[in-house]
Amino acid sequence: MQPEIITVEEAAERIHISRATIFNWMQRGIFTQGKHYFKQGRVLRFIWSDDLIQALMGDLQPAAASVGKAIPKPSNTTSALS
Repeated sequence: MQPEIITVEEAAERIHISRATIFNWMQRGIFTQGKHYFKQGRVLRFIWSDDLIQALMGDLQPAAASVGKAIPKPSNTTSALS
């Protein structure tokens, strides 16, 4: 895949997340400056490439799996009410 330079808004749209989430992920280190995005002054651009897609797939899958485990399964409450 040939890298493409895109705006924050375009990246958020392609990933189906908000701009705020993009900035949150930048702070958390999911996106690495110089590898996934770059700044020129106040202008921020993302490098849409296989590396960026791999970062999303690798970093977010464990988080998504842990979300399901974090929610406790409901217990059988009908026996407690009897």
